[in-house]
Amino acid sequence: MVVQRVSTLVAVLMALVLVTWLAPAPVRAQKANIVLIPGTATLGSAQQVALRKALNIAAVYLPTNMHYAAVTAVSAPDGWYLVSVAGFAQVKPNQSWSLEESVWIGLLLMTQLPDGTWQVAVQGTPDFNTLLANVPDGVLSAGARANLSPAHPMLASTETYRFPWATGASMMYAILGIHSGGFFAGYEAVDFLSDGNTSAGHAPNQLLAAASGSIDYVCNDGTSVAIRIGQLLYAHLLNNANLVSGYTLNQGDVLGQLKAGSFSASCGYANQETD
Repeated sequence: MVVQRVSTLVAVLMALVLVTWLAPAPVRAQKANIVLIPGTATLGSAQQVALRKALNIAAVYLPTNMHYAAVTAVSAPDGWYLVSVAGFAQVKPNQSWSLEESVWIGLLLMTQLPDGTWQVAVQGTPDFNTLLANVPDGVLSAGARANLSPAHPMLASTETYRFPWATGASMMYAILGIHSGGFFAGYEAVDFLSDGNTSAGHAPNQLLAAASGSIDYVCNDGTSVAIRIGQLLYAHLLNNANLVSGYTLNQGDVLGQLKAGSFSASCGYANQETD
């Protein structure tokens, strides 16, 4: 997302992206052949084979134009792998990509069976619900498991959101207004700016959760991090230890700080100039 040049010392971009939950994709007319391309996180070769197989089996639940997939983050508490994946209709000749071009983002659960094979389930499928129910409390709390269930986002229309910055502080509404956020269909974005001058009542560089929920998708390219919680996608975060799938927050909890300046990488880009 690009923020137009403004006549202030722009130190912070907050990209808060809203989405209407999408219905399952239509059944494909032919067998899927989703190709795994290099991402921003890595898995072992056997895990990659199992993950690609799971995506192709689950293709009836995925967009019909999803032909490529990249792993964007991995966490592995106690042998349970929470794998964030972005899907794409097409990629550049060198297989590079940006999250804004994705047609699907979601979470996969992976665990190794006693025979050494990998059990994998794709978010949005019945197998995901079954495997999610088997995740121990020490890995995901009961609340996190409920939040990660595909049924949970359907409740979002009843949620009340707050501004994701400190109460009593202000931010500048960027001149693009509400605009297409890129990403997959349904997202709209709104950009806010602050110079971090708290003595003038401007919001500090601290992003708060606009609604309660659990992180169910992460994109971390080493430059910035994007996460999804329920119906909201938060982009341009600086990495911290809490930005992992399954981490649960209450409304108003601190998500972290936002990346200042201009940058361009797989998980987000911004043109934040200063005067």
